[in-house]
Amino acid sequence: MGSQKHGFLDLFGATSTAVLVVDKQKCYMDTHTLESRGRTVDSYFSLRFKALEDFIEYSRQLNVPVVWTQMIEDIELSPVPIRQKIKLGYNKQLSDAPKFRPGSEEFGFAGDVLPLQTERVFVKNHYDAFADPELGEYLSSLGIKAVVIIGGFASRCVLATTVGANNHDLHVLVLKDLVLSPEKFEPELPSTLSIIDGILGYVCESSDLEENWRS
Repeated sequence: MGSQKHGFLDLFGATSTAVLVVDKQKCYMDTHTLESRGRTVDSYFSLRFKALEDFIEYSRQLNVPVVWTQMIEDIELSPVPIRQKIKLGYNKQLSDAPKFRPGSEEFGFAGDVLPLQTERVFVKNHYDAFADPELGEYLSSLGIKAVVIIGGFASRCVLATTVGANNHDLHVLVLKDLVLSPEKFEPELPSTLSIIDGILGYVCESSDLEENWRS
């Protein structure tokens, strides 16, 4: 059982939970690629990324399903509202960005821990991964009642996907030490986690969940 402080962890048992890895791609997680786009990262970024990879491996050891997403960042392939926002000049960051679409090197997964052939990958062009109905259907087919969300960016796709998971009646847990963002977006992290913890789901350190799983 979880401690009194983290009693909610009992909602995230290893047999009914999936780990959702959000956008662990070179365009978002590879330091060199980020810096080439003018996105600096703090000194702890690489350590958190390594911890993220270690957590994926640990989840696999316990046979917890791991599900992946890949974000398309390309005005030509973006949904109409995002495409219009770019055209109107409201999102210079996206309009100036290189095109990250299937087939490009930066679209691929970063690091050494990659999806296994048995693990589903959902390609998306919305910030909320659950905009694709197949994701919810797939998790339901596995009997999943809860999702643990890790990846990036915390105040963008992680937050949006947390809303989507909540709307699909899933218990949602965000591991705050395993959600990454460039320094530019770091100031948004406290408010992002506060919204998630206060309304949408739960927030804790990965070590707390691992301890619960071990027990």
